Amino acid sequence: MKGIQLDNYDLSVPLRVDDVLAQNQAILLQCQPGEIKERPVLGVGITDMLHDHNPILWRKKIRETMQADGQTVGKVQVSTSGISIESQY
Repeated sequence: MKGIQLDNYDLSVPLRVDDVLAQNQAILLQCQPGEIKERPVLGVGITDMLHDHNPILWRKKIRETMQADGQTVGKVQVSTSGISIESQY
């Protein structure tokens, strides 16, 4: 999916339109549920995972959030080395 890239905060430089899948996933992982006012059910709140020892619950929560965003999710992996999401719009 093409959209506006958020890495450019200098308003004197033209906005860049490119693939936003990874950007949207990062935003959804970081946001707490209710933080996105237009869609309050979206958000994983990944910072809450820090002291939790149930990766299956987090994998399910990530999958459900990405699907609610309209992504077709193939695979979600949660490990001590990171999170891997295979999906597409």
